[in-house]
Amino acid sequence: DTGEVLALGDWVFLEPIEPEAKLKSDILEIVSYDTPRNEKGKIKYASDKIKEHGLEVGDTVFFQKDADYEMLIDNQTLWRMLVQHLMVVEK
Repeated sequence: DTGEVLALGDWVFLEPIEPEAKLKSDILEIVSYDTPRNEKGKIKYASDKIKEHGLEVGDTVFFQKDADYEMLIDNQTLWRMLVQHLMVVEK
């Protein structure tokens, strides 16, 4: 027992990269912001399945809308999703 987290099957866990808030209007008087959605994270834990897609732990990836499921692992908030929900890798 090493205490290491190992993802099984097609699961991957991402460290959240919080999106930036964007102004709804170019008019500076408006202080309302769009609610940003989660779309990008860094691979923290994954099965060997990611290697089939040319990915590795530490890669920053974009994923499908609403694919993230928030979980607490080792006192850290991570997003769990399936490998097939990963869309683009940022190199």
